[in-house]
Amino acid sequence: MSERLPLPTAVAYRPSPRTPHRATSGPGAPSRIPLLPRHHTSIRPPPSRPTIAIVRLRNLKHLGAPPHVPSYTMSGWGLGGWFGGNSAAKKDAPKKAILQLRSTLEMLNKREKHLQNQMDEEDQKARKFINTNKTAAKNALRKKKQLETTLEQTSAQIMNLEGQIASIETANINKETLDALGNASKAMKTIHGGLTIDKVDATMEDLEEQHAISKEIASALTQGSTANAVDDDELESELADLQQEELDNTMLKTGTMPVHDQVHRMPSVANTEPRGKAPAQAEEDDEEEELRRLQAEMAM
Repeated sequence: MSERLPLPTAVAYRPSPRTPHRATSGPGAPSRIPLLPRHHTSIRPPPSRPTIAIVRLRNLKHLGAPPHVPSYTMSGWGLGGWFGGNSAAKKDAPKKAILQLRSTLEMLNKREKHLQNQMDEEDQKARKFINTNKTAAKNALRKKKQLETTLEQTSAQIMNLEGQIASIETANINKETLDALGNASKAMKTIHGGLTIDKVDATMEDLEEQHAISKEIASALTQGSTANAVDDDELESELADLQQEELDNTMLKTGTMPVHDQVHRMPSVANTEPRGKAPAQAEEDDEEEELRRLQAEMAM
């Protein structure tokens, strides 16, 4: 028979090998339990390496297993500890506490109402028996006092629970606010992670340089078109001529003309009077000339 080796305290779970079978009937039944050959499929080799799981040995005599066959069961945190169950439980702990407190508070409120009703009943009994049965009236008052004491205790418990609920809610809100601020801080750090004052200055300098290059390019592109531009003095002279021509046309349409034009266009007066012209005719011509001058002055 092969010698049994001691089992390690922490090993991977493996099903126990089958116990060798004993020949129970027939002639020549062996006196000892024969061992199965090593190549038999029911015997599995020991594990090559232990797993990370924490195990412990238990005696499974109540399941009918042989006393030398240990069983390996999960202990410690269980499956929830391996897959983040504890973190979820911690996160839900405030909610569960608030729900439990609210449930207890509802029960105490009902108890308070019930105690108040009982006190009212005992008060009515005392009033009923105050003249007919003083003993019953005293008992009713005594019970009312007891109920009043219990009611005061219940009211104090209600106030305590309400304060605890408010404290937990405030703490939970503070935690949520702090978490939100922490996430905002992380986001700002992520955004500003690649930003520095030197990079900002370098970027602004690059922008100014590019703007200057753009202006130079625009100036170079428009330089050819401005080379053949007309002189401003020539344009001013031509504009003055057009204005004078327009003014002359306007004067011709209205029957008046500038004074200086009328003076230049008037016939010159002869230095010597024509022969045979009467003095009266000469005076009339002078009046007409004077009249024309006045008309020219009024037209200005």
